[in-house]
Amino acid sequence: IQFYYYIRLFKIMLEILGMWSYPLLVATLVIFMVLLIISTNLFIDYRKNSVILGKEIYKRYQCKFRKLKSDFTLEELREFDGLHEKTGYRILTAIDGVIFDVTKRWDLYGPDRPYCNLAGNDASRCLVNFRTNLVSEKYDNLLDLSVSDVENLEEWKRQYSESFPTVGRLLKPGKEDQKYDYSDDEEQFFNNNC
Repeated sequence: IQFYYYIRLFKIMLEILGMWSYPLLVATLVIFMVLLIISTNLFIDYRKNSVILGKEIYKRYQCKFRKLKSDFTLEELREFDGLHEKTGYRILTAIDGVIFDVTKRWDLYGPDRPYCNLAGNDASRCLVNFRTNLVSEKYDNLLDLSVSDVENLEEWKRQYSESFPTVGRLLKPGKEDQKYDYSDDEEQFFNNNC
């Protein structure tokens, strides 16, 4: 998309410069290409640094907070939006009642990132409608979804479960959380590395 705008800008510049001399046109093209290369490299560095930051935060707090295994209400989930030190800057999001730890993709879900509205929220309706601004302020039971929307939501949940660790369930108001035990492998990891 960014490249498209550069091409369009270049065409406009050519129309404006059409009556200019050849050396001036060549100099303008060279300057344009240099600016294009610099801005592309800055964008790539920004994306790379965002990914590195997310992985560093994930590693740093992995031992401090262990692998989260807990159920949360929507109010509790909102604290895990990547902004709070008390939660280890962790980022959790819920899809169809299942909570995922998406901290390792800080470049997407971190503050001021493309999917920051999904951080600390139930992302179900947002993903079904492909709009990140549909976050609900209260628990959403999703009963009004069509059959195709439910199938779409199940596919999103499957993709997230393949990419991110599952934390627990999003609790309906008035429900109690389930107690989770750590597996022997997880206990051994934390005993050896933390």
